[in-house]
Formats: sequence, structure tokens, C-alpha cells
Amino acid sequence: MNILPTPPTDSLYKFSAISGMLIIIFSLACYVYLTFQISNMQKTTTLMGQARLADKSIKEIDCRINAIKAGKVDECRYKEIKKENLQDELELLEIIKKNEISTIQEYDKFKTLSQPLRDNIDWVFNGVIYYIFMFIESLSCALLVFGFSGWYTNIQKPTNELTLLDLKIKRLELIKIEHEVKKISKHYRFSATRN
Repeated sequence: MNILPTPPTDSLYKFSAISGMLIIIFSLACYVYLTFQISNMQKTTTLMGQARLADKSIKEIDCRINAIKAGKVDECRYKEIKKENLQDELELLEIIKKNEISTIQEYDKFKTLSQPLRDNIDWVFNGVIYYIFMFIESLSCALLVFGFSGWYTNIQKPTNELTLLDLKIKRLELIKIEHEVKKISKHYRFSATRN
């Protein structure tokens, strides 16, 4: 049992029109994917500086936490945080550390997502891919226009004319049948009145 429909091979025009439409859809999907990859790469670039600062900040926080736990309260001060209670300072440092770790994790996520683009960055940004997209889109638009215009002028228009002609013939046949029915009923009434 064949689940997939068969390609429209009954008409070259229909086949080329549908092929052009499918090529347009697939090339637009590729373009959307490329745009998504570029967006991920831009986000990765933005997060790179933040991740470096977060990494440095985590090292400073770890140094301060270790200093507090070792009883060396005056060593490894973290920025301008000065709490009277060391427990409050430790809790605040842990919260800041979690935020910095989440920044690094977000950077790693976007770095992984943009890896395919980074691997092929020279090929993508040297302009060749845009010329390829323009060529594919132009070719598919030409197929689409050729297919639909040829299908309409060579197949659909004559089919419509034949349908209209068939409709006119059926109307004329109906008029002829109505005329014959009137003639028969007139004749039948005339013969019925004679008897």
C-alpha cells in the first residue's frame, strides 16, 4: 500500500510548478536555519565577554569563600561587599556565584548551538552562499511561473472551454427535448380531443 501520493507526472507544467514551489519552501527553510545560526553566533559573541567576567568573578568568589572558611576575613575581598555577618556574606556570595555559573552555562549552550556555523564561517560569510540562494530562488521562481502559466494556458484554459462548450451542448439538447415534449404533448392533446 503506497501512502505517499504519486508525483504529478500527468503534466510537465504541473510537475514543474510543484517542483518550483517545493524548492522555494526548502530554500526558505534553509535560509531560516542560517538566520537562526547567525542569531546564535551573535548571542554567543555577546555572552563571551560576560562569560569571561563571570569566570573571573567565580574565581574571586571562591577565593573569598575559602578565606572566610579559613578564618582570614580580611583576605580576598570581593568587590565592595562588606557584611557585618560573615554568614550573610557567604549566602550573598553563593547567590552571585550561581548567577555567574548560569551566565557561563548560557554561553556554553549558545556556543554549542552555533558550532555548525563557526565550523563553516568562511564559506558562509564570503558571499557564495547568498549567490547560491539567489540562484536557487530564481530557478525555482522560473519553474513556478513556467509551470503555472503553461498549465493554465495549455491545459486549464482548453479544459474550461471544453466544459463551457459541453454546457452549451447540454442546454441545446435540453431545449430540443423540451421542444419535442411540447410537440408530443400537443399532438397527444390533439389526438385525445379527436377521440
